[in-house]
Amino acid sequence: MPRHIQFDAVRPGTVFAERYYVVRPIKAGGMGAVFEVQHVRTHKPHALKVMHPDVVARKGAREKFEQEAYINARIQSQHVVDVTDAGVDEPTGLPYIVMELLVGAELAAIVERERRVPAADLVPWLGQVARALDKAHAKGIIHRDLKPENIFVVRNEETGPTVKVLDFGIAKIVQGTTREGTDETGTPLYMAPEQTSKGQEIGPATDIWALGIVAYECLVGTPYWRAGSIAEFYRELLFEPLPPATRRAKEDGVELPAEFDAWFAKCCAREPSERFTAASEAVAALGAALSVPVETRLATGMLEPVRSPSPPPPPPREAPVKSPVVARASDEVPVVASRLSDSDLPQFSGNRRRNIAIVFVVLVLGGIGGAIYAARNFAATVPPVNSASADPVGTPAASPTPSGPPATIQQALAAVRPRKLLCYDKARKKNPKLAGKVVIDFKLDDKGKVGEAKVTSSTLADADCEACLLELIKSLEVQPPGKKDPREMTDTTELSPG
Repeated sequence: MPRHIQFDAVRPGTVFAERYYVVRPIKAGGMGAVFEVQHVRTHKPHALKVMHPDVVARKGAREKFEQEAYINARIQSQHVVDVTDAGVDEPTGLPYIVMELLVGAELAAIVERERRVPAADLVPWLGQVARALDKAHAKGIIHRDLKPENIFVVRNEETGPTVKVLDFGIAKIVQGTTREGTDETGTPLYMAPEQTSKGQEIGPATDIWALGIVAYECLVGTPYWRAGSIAEFYRELLFEPLPPATRRAKEDGVELPAEFDAWFAKCCAREPSERFTAASEAVAALGAALSVPVETRLATGMLEPVRSPSPPPPPPREAPVKSPVVARASDEVPVVASRLSDSDLPQFSGNRRRNIAIVFVVLVLGGIGGAIYAARNFAATVPPVNSASADPVGTPAASPTPSGPPATIQQALAAVRPRKLLCYDKARKKNPKLAGKVVIDFKLDDKGKVGEAKVTSSTLADADCEACLLELIKSLEVQPPGKKDPREMTDTTELSPG
């Protein structure tokens, strides 16, 4: 390994490890960074994960990084990211993993944008997560850090969303359960009680606890925990009686069925032996509690079409190389979200989706000790990470032929998305570099038509395009909403040159 490692060697327009043309950076984290790359000979796009040079020399860090490639290959599930290559780049000395390139969104980003995930979407998505976890558990692999950021909903235009479980970097390979101490145990908001101290049993039930916490947060839009400090959080997690989930949801203005309480209590029992014995069993029970079949057709309403931008320069090779077509997260057009006032949000400081900000790192020195610090920030959603799509398990039911107006506002907005792009393309003829975000507030009347609509904020700087988008919103019509359905909506459209 070279004495001086140059991380800036991984730059757009360069070739890494002799065969991966670097297109653009995607995401950076504590262990390293992820780039979109293209194989110089096959021209196939991939996600390249490169270990950060400052981490390479850290004890045990390289093993954890390499473990992710090994574990993903060992599980062999279409709901786990496919690893195609791994190694060490000799010129830079950087370990790397090459994975399928995912197009879609992290579950965390969907919750951030939509505020809540409908049960009809969430149950099938978690059903796919359960398949990945059951396969991992069968091979003695415990994820230990399941959270919305590590669940990726991949866009699949033919079959609907395919869900992938990400980041097995701190997974534990065990036989049944283990009491072995570790130097990293997960993210506190989703950690099971047994993860809080060395010597506790870690097994499949650890991931099932996290599955329950994730389900609650997606359905309600806020974390289950109410603590405002590290000390309060651990007291609530380990000692205080856990309030019924429906009561906590009601505090945030969300009504959950009474059956959800029993499901959540079993999923998140403090004693691991009292939890569901398998992830698929937990999700099947969740579907029953929410009256949603697990094999319900996978809805696509929360994922937007991706437009293809101009291709980057071709890789510097002797033979002609076909330029890649890149799908950028910034080109997506986010859908509608029900508007909430400040009084509807939990009373904590910080981001509107998660107002408890906690990042937890336990450093074990000589088997004893640790350090905890807080700093979890979700104010900016990072562009989607890794991979390509795969066929979901199960055969989706055929879509019924629509009659009359769409049933939901999401479906109505989906129908006008192509017309939104026409508005934008027309405006770009005057200004090719036109980009920005337009926010439109609107209200539905009792008949499902838009009664009021106005542009409340815009960075687009094009009045004609704003007016075109406003007229599209005014033309929306859905089936008459129920008494509890939201009437006030906000549509946010982000546009950038493709």
